[in-house]
Amino acid sequence: MEIQELIPSILNHLSSAEERIFLRLWSRTYSIGQATCRATFENLARECGLSWMTVKTALLKLEGRGLLEIERFHKAPCIFTPQFIAIAASDQPVDLGISRTLDLLTEVDKEDFLAMKRSLSPARILQAKEIARQDGTELDEELLFSSFGPERLKPYRLYFPHR
Repeated sequence: MEIQELIPSILNHLSSAEERIFLRLWSRTYSIGQATCRATFENLARECGLSWMTVKTALLKLEGRGLLEIERFHKAPCIFTPQFIAIAASDQPVDLGISRTLDLLTEVDKEDFLAMKRSLSPARILQAKEIARQDGTELDEELLFSSFGPERLKPYRLYFPHR
């Protein structure tokens, strides 16, 4: 996928704060031929017209979604590496941490699913992420099929023909 095609598809899934920061980091890196840039959270906050806490939260979300790597230093600006090229070159679908699986569930099933997911250990989550990555599916789909019984999954089989 071309980066020009990738950016609009990513922006559709970001909050306004995440979008501002993402675009600011794009303008400091890829748009001028650089892979990384240095900045403090305070400078990004000022440049984006956001509070420091909003910037911190948005950066953590971008990092968690795999859109950004942050190298932190004590009393020095961070090094930010947007993952445009890695995402564009990947043959896997872009996983922004946004679950399409959750959108398919009824409210009752969604509540039960989220309660079950919150109770899982970090090791179990990592294991499920690896299985989902190997299968080319999303984490929530893997967790749904490994935790709900066959009877409860019946209404959803139509949406997951490969299962």
